[in-house]
Amino acid sequence: MKIDSIRLRNIRTFVDSGEILFGDGTISIYGENGAGKSTIVDCIGRAIFGFDPQGIKSAVIDHRGTKHKQGVVEYLLRKGATDGVIEVKFSSNGKAFSVVNRLSRAAPQTWELYIDERNSKLFGKEEKIGRAHV
Repeated sequence: MKIDSIRLRNIRTFVDSGEILFGDGTISIYGENGAGKSTIVDCIGRAIFGFDPQGIKSAVIDHRGTKHKQGVVEYLLRKGATDGVIEVKFSSNGKAFSVVNRLSRAAPQTWELYIDERNSKLFGKEEKIGRAHV
């Protein structure tokens, strides 16, 4: 499997990252603190494998004096955004794949898997208890 690109919309530091292309060979992601390097890596793991980013294990939100663990939507969506999208394109054995993870403050998360630009209907189910059903 080769990861070809990622695009993030309303995810943490990115309003719209545009398509970030990954070439062949070793990939290096560099930038200043807070630029979004870890977000890119976290979102690849989130979209393809359903991993929760490391930061949400310890992150806590304080709502009017009541503290509770932050969920993945609150952790990943930009402040003030109601919806966001993580799209990762990859290829394997001559086929092109695209995974689209949609996050929303108002609706459950969804995943869609496209194989050679056709929706495979393998994903597309609502997330339940923090993980995608695959």
